[in-house]
Amino acid sequence: MKGEEGTHLGQGLMIFNHMIDLVYFDASEKLKKHLWQLAVDADIQEEEWGVVVMHLFSPLVTTQFMMKKHLKNPIQFIHCQNGLGMAFAQSVEHIFVCIGENQREEELTEKVEQAVFLSRALLGPCLHILKDNKDMANLVRELLLELRTGSHDGNQSLLLEASQRLHVSPDVRQHCMSMTQELNKKLESSTLCPLHVIFTSQTSIASIHS
Repeated sequence: MKGEEGTHLGQGLMIFNHMIDLVYFDASEKLKKHLWQLAVDADIQEEEWGVVVMHLFSPLVTTQFMMKKHLKNPIQFIHCQNGLGMAFAQSVEHIFVCIGENQREEELTEKVEQAVFLSRALLGPCLHILKDNKDMANLVRELLLELRTGSHDGNQSLLLEASQRLHVSPDVRQHCMSMTQELNKKLESSTLCPLHVIFTSQTSIASIHS
């Protein structure tokens, strides 16, 4: 599977929960065709994309959860012989898998970390919403695309690349967390309207609560 020079046509992002259910899936047409052919070769007789992807990736994702839970040493990156690479990240009880063709490990790792940060910033721990809420899934897809293509619009964009956690003492960190939690409770009005409170210092994050 070889992409055109200068392009990365075989790419995608998948998010699985701890039950190995597919919560989010976005892939290029080229990658979809490749995965579909793998399903045919494996005699997976399913027509729904979510089921096909779960069949193909469930052994790998299950292994990732086990490596994280029992060995504290999860898989970070896999390089395949056909040029595909897979970068892994975990957020709460979800596994993120970013796939790219002929891309360096650093590139895919950055993309999967951006996906984790963006998803948590929008949804906090409620990533399961992506499975049934098409509007939210489309928003995540559009923001990630904007981030990857570099089409930022001045102050209207969220510069995730510049964001980092501020290193402070435990006492200060606890005080910041208490402040964000208290503010979140005051603003909370509905369980269907998620709130996210972020306490920052310049480009660094001191505390975040959802």
